[in-house]
Amino acid sequence: MAAPIGNRRRYADFGTGWAIGSDAFKAEVISNHAPAGSARAWTLPDAQQMREAQWLPRLERALAVVGHSLSEARLAPKAEIWKLAIATWMRDAARARNGWLSNQLILGTPTVVSRNLTRYRCLYQHSDPNWSLLTSTFST
Repeated sequence: MAAPIGNRRRYADFGTGWAIGSDAFKAEVISNHAPAGSARAWTLPDAQQMREAQWLPRLERALAVVGHSLSEARLAPKAEIWKLAIATWMRDAARARNGWLSNQLILGTPTVVSRNLTRYRCLYQHSDPNWSLLTSTFST
């Protein structure tokens, strides 16, 4: 049964996110309720926000492992081998989406990201010291 029209207007602003508060507050809620954070009961935009909140710290740790910062990554060319190693690791380990990686690392459009990661996997991954460093550091 649908709510009366007056009630829909009254509560229209409540559906704007999964939590009200700062990014730090949302991160604390996610860490305190990790099993609930992975539940499939979340709506699509809420789940996307939760995944992105978990991806950023992983990206920053991966950048630190290879000796770069997020600001350096944003300034480096989009096909830089170390950037592709990090993006490949994020895709494999964290299941980060191409669009998000593209925005964070300035890698071009999601299609370009996909093409460059495929090229990296085929041509460079097996001999790249950055890839070896990432996989050995985070293999647990």
